Amino acid sequence: MYRLLVKSGTTLALAALLSGALFLVLFLMGGRWFLLNETHRLEQTGYGYSQKGKPFSGILLDTYENGRPKHFQMLWQGKFFATEYIWYPDGQRMAERPHKDGLPHGDWKMWYPDGSVKSLRHYKEGQITGEMWGWHSNGQVSDFNLYENGQEISHKSWIADGTPYYNYVYYQGKKVGMKGGEFCKPLQKIIR
Repeated sequence: MYRLLVKSGTTLALAALLSGALFLVLFLMGGRWFLLNETHRLEQTGYGYSQKGKPFSGILLDTYENGRPKHFQMLWQGKFFATEYIWYPDGQRMAERPHKDGLPHGDWKMWYPDGSVKSLRHYKEGQITGEMWGWHSNGQVSDFNLYENGQEISHKSWIADGTPYYNYVYYQGKKVGMKGGEFCKPLQKIIR
């Protein structure tokens, strides 16, 4: 496995506009490719990277030993922007995770190797918000969470055969409901 990066302002600008045809753009533009080594080492800084202490602008591409892409991300001034893509070794997509101004922003999606959906969640300016869904590999729903301004307000989860496992909400800052088949705190005792 090795990591390549492209550092070219023109290529980066065109790639941002034509992200659906990104690999074609890179090929046609003849972007400047560097194999990362001691000279071109990057350091991860939260949702971004720096190079020799300066924010990195460019394109990161990890590949598997078979040459297929593994991970693709664009950075501007050290921050992730646009959609991050991750693939399985056979080329099947694993995840798509959009970013804005260096933070998660938009619908994050993950898939199992067979192409079935694994999870969906929504971020707004770095905070998870709204509904988050997950599925077992057999297609059964695995979990459902509801978030508001980055805070979980309810959670439900099921084992692969569909049997409920967790089911709780937050009431006055405390979890109320079922945990692993046991009641955390009976709702009537808290309401009284």
